[in-house]
Formats: sequence, structure tokens, C-alpha cells
Amino acid sequence: MKRLSVIFSFVFLTFILFNVSVNAEDYYYVNDNGITFTREEYDYFTKMYYDGYQATMTEEDMAYFDGVELNPDLVEVVEYEEPVSFLPGGYSIMGSYYETTAKKLKIAKSNATYPLISVVLTWKKSPAVRSYDLIGAYLSGTSLVSDPVSKLTSSAGTINASATKELSNGFGASIKLPNSGSNIVVSQTYTVFPGGTVYASYQHAKSSISLSDSQTFTISYSGLGHVFYFSNSTIKAKYDAMGGVSIAV
Repeated sequence: MKRLSVIFSFVFLTFILFNVSVNAEDYYYVNDNGITFTREEYDYFTKMYYDGYQATMTEEDMAYFDGVELNPDLVEVVEYEEPVSFLPGGYSIMGSYYETTAKKLKIAKSNATYPLISVVLTWKKSPAVRSYDLIGAYLSGTSLVSDPVSKLTSSAGTINASATKELSNGFGASIKLPNSGSNIVVSQTYTVFPGGTVYASYQHAKSSISLSDSQTFTISYSGLGHVFYFSNSTIKAKYDAMGGVSIAV
């Protein structure tokens, strides 16, 4: 009887250890908000956003992906990197560029009944001016299914957009760059109806601008980055006119 008890205990312990091992393999990463990711899911969010975005995700963020197959192979990405700035006259110094690029913009699409769009602006160096930047989209032949969610993460933490303006043909969010902090990344997520094209833009304020002035744009293909049109030339001149990205949906 004692022998049977020992055998039963061994089998039971083996069963527990096996299941712990399986469960440990099921989850590649768990963030501080208790959100779990398999390796495939983790790679999906890296491709849709960036490696590290997973750490910021909440249950509300995950709700955007209900019904979406979290497979990185189904993600389409388009990137834009700022052209290199040369010295006046177009010259470079000893074959190297006078300035390195400051930021990179990308748009990604995840196939679903309603295409899910992510737009990510990565600062490659800390911006000198920290005022109200803009991130948004011109929607051609399509429209929003879900409202856009815009947020900024940096070494100083995570903040949401200060204001979002939605129009019939697109939208834009004003987001205040933090007074301190490095490794700044701004992201925006939304879903659209299939068909048409999404043009996305990020505009950096080169000088201080008020929140109300930053929201005086309309949406137009002829605007900055094919998105933000300002009838007031003084306000328009405050933004850096970075090129945009687009993706067919």
C-alpha cells in the first residue's frame, strides 16, 4: 500500500510539473498589467508597433485586437525616414551627412474584417522643442470604425493625447511632448472600413504652440504630410512638414 502511495505521488508530481512546463511555454512574456503574450503574439506587436510596446499594453489596448489574428506574417508595414539634411548648397562633409535623421514614421495594417491600423513615430534623438505635436490621418475612400487612441511613451512614462479632432475625411490628435524624458515614441491605433487608402502624418512643432492653435487644422491631401492643412500660414510654419506614409486598406 505504501508502494502504491509512493507511485501515485510520483505520477501526480510529474503531471503537475508537466503542466507547469507547458503553461510556462504558452506565455512568452507577461507585462506589469498582467497581459500575457505568446511568442507569436509578442512578435506581432513588435511588427505592428515596436519592441517594447508590449510592456505598455492594458486590457483596453488589447480590446482593439478582438477578432484579429495576432500573426506577424499578416502585418503589412510602410516606413518613412526623414531625408538627410545637408549643409547649405547641398554639400556633405567628407562623404558623411551633416545631420543624422531625427525620427522615423511607420504605418502598419493588420488584416481583419475591419483593417486595424497602427501609426508609430519613433524619435531617434531627443527633440529640442517640446510643444504640441500632431499625429493623424487623411482617410480616402474609407472612414473610421473605432475612434483613434493616441499615446506617447518615454523614459518619463506614458501620456495620452491632449485633444483629438475628428472630421468627415480624417482626424488629428495633439500630443504634448514631455518636458523631460528620452526614448520618445508616439503611437496611434484605430480601425477603418475596408477599401480606400489611409494617409498618416506626424508633424513636429518647431516652436512653442498652444493647444488651441494646434487644433485649427482641416484634413486635406494638400496638407502637411498629405493630412494637416492650415489656412493660417503662421501656424503652418510652426510645424516641420515631415513627409507622411500611406497604406491601402
